[in-house]
Amino acid sequence: MSWGSCTKVYEGHGNVLTFVPYADTRSRELLDMSGVTEVRVCVGSSPVASSTLNPTSIVWEQEDPLDSDSRWLLRLKLGLLPDLVTGEQRVRIVAYDAAYPNGLVVTDSFHVDVVGPC
Repeated sequence: MSWGSCTKVYEGHGNVLTFVPYADTRSRELLDMSGVTEVRVCVGSSPVASSTLNPTSIVWEQEDPLDSDSRWLLRLKLGLLPDLVTGEQRVRIVAYDAAYPNGLVVTDSFHVDVVGPC
């Protein structure tokens, strides 16, 4: 499989990927992550990690903590997550909170090229 745009992820390394999460991408409605209890990440067809089990690799925070209206940022260190498979993979990110108890798919169209350790 070959996609036009892939982000390199280096297995074993903590390079940070930053996303701006949207509740609705068509209307550009930002996701309020103040009530989010967990974020899960799937790479390829397998669940790889959750913020509960990997709290330093999956983090969300407001861009400006002093401004309650500032956008939320979701920061991932995918290279540090367990069970990565090398090669081009599709990433799915799901956020859970009271409004979305079954999860809201933040994205499933982000593509990465996982590079194994040297």
